[in-house]
Amino acid sequence: MFWFLVFGGLAAIFIYYAFINPFKYWERMGVPQDHVWRIWLNTVLALIQYRPISDSLKILYDGFPGKRYSGMYNLYSPSLSIRDPELIKQITVKDFDHFVDHFNFFATNDEPLWSKNLFFLKGKLMFNFSDFLALIY
Repeated sequence: MFWFLVFGGLAAIFIYYAFINPFKYWERMGVPQDHVWRIWLNTVLALIQYRPISDSLKILYDGFPGKRYSGMYNLYSPSLSIRDPELIKQITVKDFDHFVDHFNFFATNDEPLWSKNLFFLKGKLMFNFSDFLALIY
């Protein structure tokens, strides 16, 4: 009986830290997000391709009316969904230097056309290209 309780407690701790705690990132940062069980449900529905990803993103986007931004997850990676046009303008124009690296949806190493696209550049190359674009405007 004692070992059953020990293993049960260890299993509960493992489940919490492996499957629940990673999905509380935005909650700890004070950003609105869905409940953990809804995040898991949306993740499973996307993985089994029950619902198209575009529909899942639309549901997440519409889930927080009146909010400027909300938190969501790409599997275990936290992502921020920005709704406010003024905040998008501030990030993409005024605070561009702070948001140089971003998530790529697919590997760009194999395709030279996509690897040189403005939306897939990273690091110093993106910073240099932004300086070039600033001269044009």
